[in-house]
Amino acid sequence: MAETFKKYNIVSPSHLRIKGLEPQDVRSVHDILQAEGCPKGENCFAAGEMGICLDDIQTRNARRNHTDKRASADMLVLDSQNRVILTDLKYRCRNIRNLSVQEIKYKSQESKALLQEHTNFDFNFYLLFSSQVLTQSKLSVIRRKFDNHLQVQPLTTEDFYHLFAHDIK
Repeated sequence: MAETFKKYNIVSPSHLRIKGLEPQDVRSVHDILQAEGCPKGENCFAAGEMGICLDDIQTRNARRNHTDKRASADMLVLDSQNRVILTDLKYRCRNIRNLSVQEIKYKSQESKALLQEHTNFDFNFYLLFSSQVLTQSKLSVIRRKFDNHLQVQPLTTEDFYHLFAHDIK
């Protein structure tokens, strides 16, 4: 499913002001993907490519405030042009028909609300699936489902890896 996408360069997001951010939330993209269930053979990111695990921040904020955890994107990546790239990792998703437009819209809004004084977001919200789940027919179903609701880009991990100007290893 190699398509042409714009290219990014990952930079460390550690300087971003995020409500409740702690040093352990800035982790390698490789580790975040692995923790969310990415198949080992599909995870090509290097240890130095850093992202922020937004789920950990939301869980901690909920405990501190004694509230329910708010849904957010699973991972945030920052590019060299200071654009925030939000991704939701769907490696455990087996039935793509259960994806909710409202849920993804809410996750996008909640993720943006976490960031303080940052308004430079990438236009797309990325959903990452394993290559076994995201077949061409399922990709078509997702695109139809999200048509005119959000700029949702369903991708395999390999396609997401290519967004960052990598060659396949």
